Amino acid sequence: MMSTCFDLPVEAVKQSGDEELMNQNETSRTLLLVREEDEAFHKSGKIPKKRKRHFFSQHTEEEEEEDGEEEIARKPPLKKRRKTYNLEKKKKNPDHEMGLELMNQIERMKGNDVVLVMHKKLTTTRQNWLSVPRGLIKNGFLTLHEIARLKVANSDRLFAQKKLHLVLDLDHTLLHTEAIKKLKPNELYLKEQTDSDTSNGSLFIFNDCYLVKLRPFVRTFLKEASSMFEIYVCSMGCRYYVKKVAEFLDPEGNYFDTRIIAREDLGGKPKKNLDLVLGQECGTVIIDDTKSVWCDHLDNLIEVRKYYYFSTRDQTGKSHAEMKTDESESEGELLKVLRVLRRMHRLFFDSSVDIKDVRSLRCLRL
Repeated sequence: MMSTCFDLPVEAVKQSGDEELMNQNETSRTLLLVREEDEAFHKSGKIPKKRKRHFFSQHTEEEEEEDGEEEIARKPPLKKRRKTYNLEKKKKNPDHEMGLELMNQIERMKGNDVVLVMHKKLTTTRQNWLSVPRGLIKNGFLTLHEIARLKVANSDRLFAQKKLHLVLDLDHTLLHTEAIKKLKPNELYLKEQTDSDTSNGSLFIFNDCYLVKLRPFVRTFLKEASSMFEIYVCSMGCRYYVKKVAEFLDPEGNYFDTRIIAREDLGGKPKKNLDLVLGQECGTVIIDDTKSVWCDHLDNLIEVRKYYYFSTRDQTGKSHAEMKTDESESEGELLKVLRVLRRMHRLFFDSSVDIKDVRSLRCLRL
């Protein structure tokens, strides 16, 4: 009697089927591997992972579409590339930065408040470039050599007129500014005593929220100093504030006019410098109440006592405003400074004394 597959045990039938599949083509062999994988997961009781697609496995179009949608859902969003630059390795050009600011200072000295000299990549008209002497322009900015030559030429011009350079600080040196909302109750009376005449007054209101009090003797000091020095104002305040407050000191532009150096000109650094002063350091004197901001020019500095009129955290006791008093003009700090400046000026231009550098006159300081 002829035997059939029904007469064989189930395991024998399965084994014979596996052998036949193994003898078939690659596609059938792959199907066998998939089946064994499913059985293994079924026996273990674990949830099967997403099946890997074998190269020869047969899939329907519906399965391919589902798989494609899952891959898109799992794929993380693309991140935008960010360009990073190593600023330490990038070479800076001090000629360009200082040259641009110096040319802008020249324009302000001429009465032009608008910056006419622009970056070389920007478009400029012929009129913009002609506002600065052609010999000082090289690729859109001044070189260090040309800056030094310009400072020497301007110093020689002033020396011929028997003048030196004087750089003055504003806050706590020539005046004191305080916000109205920070005034003490005993100082609020000052709001009704502000002056409208900038040529003679000493207490002014600024932007409707600040009070500006000029230091006693400051007008006489500026008048006397301007006959011996070409005056600059150098402050850590913003340009808008410095320009507006400077108008209280020099409303007619007789003393320093547009020779103003503000925070923007200092490049945001917490210290001051003489880069934008058109003169040599040997003929430049600095007056300031803060020594630390002039760490690179201490030999040029005359440090003065701070002027406090309104109440401050640093002050002990009542303020001048509360006591309705003020610093003495006859014995005040500015009068002492003026006496020192006169002696320095006399010795510098005395032909019998071989002193041509104000930095060597430290013995005359306060």
